Amino acid sequence: MKKKQPLVTVFMAAYNAERYIAEAIKSILNQTFTDYELLIANDGSTDKTLEIINNFQDKRIRIISNDTNRGLLYTRNVALKEAKGKLIAIMDSDDFSLPDRLLVQVTAFKKDPSLALYGGQAKVIDEDGKEIGIIQESETCPELLKIKLLFQNTFVHSSMMIRTAVFKEMGGYQEPFAEDYDLFLRIAHRYRVANSKEFIVLYRSHGDNVSNTVGEKIMQQLLPIKGKLLARLGYVPDPDFEKILTNPYIWPDVPVEKYKILYTSLIIQNRRSHILNPALLENYIFQKWYEVIMMKGGINTVVLFFSNPIFQRELATFKQVRKTFKRSIKKLFIRK
Repeated sequence: MKKKQPLVTVFMAAYNAERYIAEAIKSILNQTFTDYELLIANDGSTDKTLEIINNFQDKRIRIISNDTNRGLLYTRNVALKEAKGKLIAIMDSDDFSLPDRLLVQVTAFKKDPSLALYGGQAKVIDEDGKEIGIIQESETCPELLKIKLLFQNTFVHSSMMIRTAVFKEMGGYQEPFAEDYDLFLRIAHRYRVANSKEFIVLYRSHGDNVSNTVGEKIMQQLLPIKGKLLARLGYVPDPDFEKILTNPYIWPDVPVEKYKILYTSLIIQNRRSHILNPALLENYIFQKWYEVIMMKGGINTVVLFFSNPIFQRELATFKQVRKTFKRSIKKLFIRK
């Protein structure tokens, strides 16, 4: 009899993860949802990672070992060929999935056939597993999530579940260092994405996190990713536009006029296409615009504040108006 394929493949990439991987594995084996396989890709570890994995005698665990260290991008894409489940749950080897994590996500996919990508909330733990905070980036309103995703990553990578067919259609991870954000952007451009309101993972913060060790390289990679995003939206290449959509968002070398051009274009283009919720997008851009002109508007701050179509009369507060007047007057006297 042909063996029944699991509904979910939990995929874990591991390299020299001896300190935390046992906890990560246990958190998956203790899930309340049980129709899954745990696929672990060992990326040529030189410590006791493989030995620790082999100590777990569970038929749901399947191990793939690279002959040498191939890097995170290559190893994460092992799931493209090896995943047997219709859904892929991402699990980083230093994080921890809460017991109902898979159940919460599978339930969401069963309820919504259009859903392609589903994450959740994460609490931050330190090296010893002590809770030290909450990741605040996981927007739960699907419409607002897509808007924020233009500017920043609104998902916790280790909380993600993706339809396997969509993951393969996208060609998996493609960009080094910011590969997760790039993948999420490509999926969100075509499909419905969302985040659960529930806490489903514990994200471990420590000195060896990729975001800590290659932060500058991630920053260098984000601008080209934003360039490809803008190209998908129909824009010609423009380094200033790439920066406007990238943290720290308010760049000293980007003139305020370029912000106005891009923000105006996004609003007008979306009013025609309705790809994003117009009201939410225009609210979000208006708040961004206010921050920009307060930093870069100079004596023209108050005039720029009322720029159409960015200005939103129903959203503007008396406090904002007062501050723009004060900023313009202050800069005028400084100039004199």
